[in-house]
Amino acid sequence: MGPDLLILFRHAESKEQLAKRGQSFLPDMEGKKLLTGLTDSAVPLTPRGARHARDTGVVLLRRYGPLDVIYHSDYVRTSQTAYALLQAYPVHLRDRVRLVPEKLLRERSKGHLFDKTFEEIGREFPKFWEMHSQLMEFRIKFPGGDSLEKKVDDAKEFCRNEFPRLTGRRAGLVGHWGTLLAIRYYLEGWDEQKILQVMGSKENPSNCGITVYRKTGKERFELVECNVQLVTASP
Repeated sequence: MGPDLLILFRHAESKEQLAKRGQSFLPDMEGKKLLTGLTDSAVPLTPRGARHARDTGVVLLRRYGPLDVIYHSDYVRTSQTAYALLQAYPVHLRDRVRLVPEKLLRERSKGHLFDKTFEEIGREFPKFWEMHSQLMEFRIKFPGGDSLEKKVDDAKEFCRNEFPRLTGRRAGLVGHWGTLLAIRYYLEGWDEQKILQVMGSKENPSNCGITVYRKTGKERFELVECNVQLVTASP
């Protein structure tokens, strides 16, 4: 049960990441202005991110051949990434690939913190700020949002729902940081400590990084590549 080939792919650089400038929350009001009028689900790719996804799609097709189906969350940045990947396919192959939006692949919700600066979080959510050093702990929820534990539950449900339909097929999954960690948690039988360990390692999902599995048994998958960037993002 499950696909013969499964490629996990983190979305390309988004406008939110540009606003945060590599930090976990918005550093200042300048970054906040970039997200004015946007919800988390509506955040688009940057032009640089869109180019990176297209360029990666060319190499990915050459390396692993065409996919039968590409799942993505119903967020704009993953939808745009999946579409950009597909542009690498010749038209006669592109028309055969199904793009499937899936709510269970959504990002870990940041809740009330999505468009808040560090200063605003400290003022409006002081209790959360006190445990900021434990932000990535498995069971901690963002105020009004999700925990990583919730994303693991969603990943399990997705795999149990979709894998029976994918037997003998080649599938891609364009997701978010937390989504991809959660899928790996399920496929590789991780525990809470392992997922926290990966967060601080080179396996932590990067933009347009691919993680690849091949099926080796009825419900067993072999890790072939982990968080590999096939193409360097252009300036």
